[in-house]
Amino acid sequence: MVNSILLKKMETNFSHILQNPSAKIYSSETKEIIEIEDRPLVMCPLCARLFFTDLEEDTIHLSNEHTPPHKLGGDINSITCRTCNNMLGGKVDSELIRQVKLAAVLSGESPDLNYKTRLERETLCATIGETGESIWLNLSRQQDTWYMLYPEKEQTWGGKFFEGFMKGDKFQLKFTFSSHAIGVSLLKIAYLTAFAHFGYGFLFNRNINVNLMMMYQFSHPEEKVFSLKHWIDDNIPDEYLGVNILVNPIELRAFVVVVDLVMGKHKQRHAVVLPGFRKNWRKTFNELTCGVEFSMFKCPDIDFLQSTYAAADMWDEMFDGDSDVNK
Repeated sequence: MVNSILLKKMETNFSHILQNPSAKIYSSETKEIIEIEDRPLVMCPLCARLFFTDLEEDTIHLSNEHTPPHKLGGDINSITCRTCNNMLGGKVDSELIRQVKLAAVLSGESPDLNYKTRLERETLCATIGETGESIWLNLSRQQDTWYMLYPEKEQTWGGKFFEGFMKGDKFQLKFTFSSHAIGVSLLKIAYLTAFAHFGYGFLFNRNINVNLMMMYQFSHPEEKVFSLKHWIDDNIPDEYLGVNILVNPIELRAFVVVVDLVMGKHKQRHAVVLPGFRKNWRKTFNELTCGVEFSMFKCPDIDFLQSTYAAADMWDEMFDGDSDVNK
């Protein structure tokens, strides 16, 4: 059962979008314009499918969406179709959850140490780090205790956790992930966080082709359609949690969504970049790196039922009418 209050809010917001004279809905099959009667309607923000909310046969295909995923501490802040929710949950969110769970296990901050993975025997070296799509865990054994070797600290576990794998004095575990699937999951989290903040007005603008590109990525998660720009930084202040606008350097202006992924006592703070309302948005993705010093403006809470295009209005205030948004 979807959240009725949230569903009503999305209905009203989408009706405001449809009141725009330039708003048109086309059939995906015939490519012809569809005339929408005065009926409650929502659009899945991930795939753009339309659902009449006064028809039970439509509403049964809607589901509450946790952002971030529920297992990573997320709350319900939007409604998507069941197809997107189930497919992306199984294909990309599950991979992100595995990675965060492993990080929690290795840091000793997870209540669950039963982590399943494939084991490959390799020569041990006394470091732990990331190589490509893999995280390498290095261990050494002293009597009945195995030691995980960190750059700055040492974590110990009893031998039972590795029982059945121990032959010789040293070995190495290799944990393999799909960096592409994790990237799509983080992109979805940032995209839905911005959607929950600004509503449909964030999706419908002159740069809509960028959003359509992201929607295609969500509908085809196995393809590499959209390049992700993000980083992990636990030093980002709490005041920037949520949606921000990168304002300096101005040539790299974009939206930056900051979210926490939480499992047990373990927390990762991610910053994910989304294209702003500008034509040359690829410049940001090509030039913005972790080494670039930048400043952000925190987008205040707004009521998108009263201000349909609040995202564009904030962008205009920051950059003197640079939004290219049809209002």
